[in-house]
Amino acid sequence: MSAPVADLEHVGFGDSTTTSPANTKSRSFLPPGVNPFENAGNPLELFRRKPELPRLEQLLDNTRCSPMSCGDFEAYLVHKEHSAENLMFYNWFRDYEKRWDKLSAEEQARSPPAPEGGVEEKRGSRIAVPQLTRKRTSQTLVPPSSAHDRPGTALTASDAYPSPPTTPSRPLLAGAQAASGTGIDTRFQPFRSEIDKVIAYFFTPGGEIELNIPSSLRRAIVSHARGSTHPTIFAEASECCYDMMRTSSLPGFLKFATVNVGPKKIWWHYGVGTVNSIISFVINLVCILLGLARGYRCIAIPFTLFGIMEIYGAWKGLCFQVYGRRARQLYPWELAEDHEATPLSMPQRSGSVTSAVLPSAARRLSLGKQAIFEREKTIDEPWVWNIQNRVYWKITFVAFIAACVVEAVWLSVPNARRR
Repeated sequence: MSAPVADLEHVGFGDSTTTSPANTKSRSFLPPGVNPFENAGNPLELFRRKPELPRLEQLLDNTRCSPMSCGDFEAYLVHKEHSAENLMFYNWFRDYEKRWDKLSAEEQARSPPAPEGGVEEKRGSRIAVPQLTRKRTSQTLVPPSSAHDRPGTALTASDAYPSPPTTPSRPLLAGAQAASGTGIDTRFQPFRSEIDKVIAYFFTPGGEIELNIPSSLRRAIVSHARGSTHPTIFAEASECCYDMMRTSSLPGFLKFATVNVGPKKIWWHYGVGTVNSIISFVINLVCILLGLARGYRCIAIPFTLFGIMEIYGAWKGLCFQVYGRRARQLYPWELAEDHEATPLSMPQRSGSVTSAVLPSAARRLSLGKQAIFEREKTIDEPWVWNIQNRVYWKITFVAFIAACVVEAVWLSVPNARRR
């Protein structure tokens, strides 16, 4: 049975004005004349010039390549960090500002802007936020199979979350006169119904996509939204969402994007490294107990080196074989595309932004399980190449020094005395 679908328009990941189905291929953000492979074989040059960290606006504007495209960032927030509401609201606000600017001056005059000091100017007044009843459900939905590969395909609130709260007998935060007592007739304000739904989704305490913003800011936004639909009311909330993505989500995503294998392959490398270390230990111990010449102990050097490289590489999340192919293993949500899923019909409103960015179908969440030797996908982002190059040479250098130290200790141990 398909889940009920909300008619919340314009709330989604994609920016309908810049990312359309015909223009969803991610681009590389490289200065003119820069060759990402120029210093791939020169470790000294790699460490001498550290690559610049990607900026959040580059990801949101889709100027990075896989696995750091806008679609990859969206999928990470949905499936890994579970904080998609920040991106949903931020993209909705950007689109809302553009649509507001297209209104006539007469329509804009019906909704007064927020005070110059911000919506929290009246933080001293306590606002009674309506507590709306809603049933939580464990059902989670994901975009269609190509959603993470097509950043222009928006993931709406109705795709990733259950239906909105039950509407009270009176329209939410709306009526003939604004509840704030301004005397403004809110029935004819532009986008009034959309703002009511946005308040219900993002600013209702206990809601499933409630924004993690200060309570004083939330109360102030709800208070001002009762009498106006001006974009400046939500500007501070949008800044909070952007700051949370920049300071919290972005660092975790950058670290996640540089790992080229899944957890099972990482543990497999830990096991291989442990086995090599045990073999090295046994070889050295046998040579000592049998009283063989010290030169025989050098047989253990390759096992010591490879054992340290495997363990250290697993700790860094880098598989050398996959790295050599400039690839990464598929993520669980990418593997989910191959499993049978129940399609859910989505409304298509002609002539609206929703008709341009809503997916035609959504699928129930059924994340695939990564195997040890999983299928791979080519890495196109030069920044990831450079970071993995640095990690590879660092692992090689550290493992070589550590192997030399370990074998020097073994060579210093005298042979056991024979009776």
